[in-house]
Amino acid sequence: MMGIKVLLALHLLMGVEGVPYDLQSAIILKSLPYVLNFEKKEEIVIGFLGEEKKELISLFRDKKAGEKPVKTVEVKKIEEIKGIDVLVLLPGVKDGELDRIIKKTRENKIFSITMINPERFVKKGISMGITVEGGKPRIIINPEGIREEEISLDARFLKLVKLIE
Repeated sequence: MMGIKVLLALHLLMGVEGVPYDLQSAIILKSLPYVLNFEKKEEIVIGFLGEEKKELISLFRDKKAGEKPVKTVEVKKIEEIKGIDVLVLLPGVKDGELDRIIKKTRENKIFSITMINPERFVKKGISMGITVEGGKPRIIINPEGIREEEISLDARFLKLVKLIE
């Protein structure tokens, strides 16, 4: 828990508008150990959908989420959203694609996270995003998205996030 608070404090000092991708990736990796569904997994498989995959996937490659190694996978088409634990939306994902993406993540019980348009995408049904509130990063969660994707979150983590309906 302390790791997330330190990252949030560092960002505050930087005074950056919007949350930089490297900070978002660090916050996401620090958040995943609080997903109770992943407790018994050997590794966490993260799929990435969008246009700027190479650079942003490198922020997750060879990293760990808590003690668990992370495996990264490029998702080329919405229809390929399966066989992963987490789907991260990157630049290039269009608003018009969200309904199909949400349908797939809910059907396949995949934790959906956006690194773009967090408020709009989370309100629409993506489960998690990171926005700026009061000049610092804030994790936002859509409770319906979490419920529909059948994601169980640690109560300690829920105290740190803002719920968006």
